[in-house]
Amino acid sequence: TKLESIGIQAFYNCLSLAYFNFPETLTKLEDDAFSGCESITEIALPSKLKTIGIQTFSYCTSLFL
Repeated sequence: TKLESIGIQAFYNCLSLAYFNFPETLTKLEDDAFSGCESITEIALPSKLKTIGIQTFSYCTSLFL
C-alpha cells in the first residue's frame, strides 16, 4: 500500500513530533494535517506532492524560526 494522502488534522497538535519522513508517493496534505506540531524544525517535501491544504503547517513555531 502506498501512502498518497495525509488526512485532515492527522497529526494536529502532536507537540512532540519533531520529524516526519514524507514518502515519495505522497501527493496530498490535507487541511491542518500538521497544525500545532510545535517541535517540527524542518521538512523535506516529496517531488510528487501536488496539494498542500489550508493551514497544513500553521502554529509549527519551531519550523519558522
